[in-house]
Amino acid sequence: MKFSKLLKGKAALVTAASGERGAAIATALSREGCAVALHYYKNKATAEGLRDAIKDAGGRAASFQADLSRAEEVENLFSSVAAAMGPLQILVNNAHAEIVRRPFLETTWDDFQRQIDVTLKGSWLACSQFIRRMDKGAKGSIIQVLSAQLNDPVKGYTALASALSALAGFSKNLALEAGPLGVRVNSVAPGFTMGENTPHAPEWVREKIIQETPLGKLATPEDIGKAVVFFASDLSEFITGTCLAVDGGKS
Repeated sequence: MKFSKLLKGKAALVTAASGERGAAIATALSREGCAVALHYYKNKATAEGLRDAIKDAGGRAASFQADLSRAEEVENLFSSVAAAMGPLQILVNNAHAEIVRRPFLETTWDDFQRQIDVTLKGSWLACSQFIRRMDKGAKGSIIQVLSAQLNDPVKGYTALASALSALAGFSKNLALEAGPLGVRVNSVAPGFTMGENTPHAPEWVREKIIQETPLGKLATPEDIGKAVVFFASDLSEFITGTCLAVDGGKS
């Protein structure tokens, strides 16, 4: 694929960049000329490996650790990113707490609280820092990574679904307030994704999802990255408050 450098001169922070989806998002942004700050929580070696791969390909990247559920760590994260990479124009909130599938009656409030702390609170803290630090007159783009489960629910994920539903509402309302400040807020809702979900799903489940998907295949992390690039770039300069399902039409 020939890249047109849609994001040349811009800088982005991608949370949870050490995961397969986050890495694909960061790589897609970098290929379009964007400098990328790679956030990780525990997987330092993976994040640094991604950083080195982006640099080897001619891109600009740096890795940063933070617990997104802690306000002081998020503030320090943004300060460190600004010192290393300059002003940010793009924020990709890709982090969710560890996803555990279990029936509702076996789910504890701690399961809910962890999803709220990372998925919802972490995004809230990051959005607040991003908008407050925007240069006057500058334009920015926030992309929230949700899930197609919002419109196509799956049993066993009440904690995650609750946090994501709250994040979806937060994002649409934030778009109203952030727009006059020059910041667009959009969301990407991936469906069942190759690599990320497939190791934990039986073959029959994958086949069933493929059969129910109009485009006849599963999403890839790279598909998610392309959607994020669209919302990060000026191709979507008059779009805000929107959620794009990347699930082959299943939802």
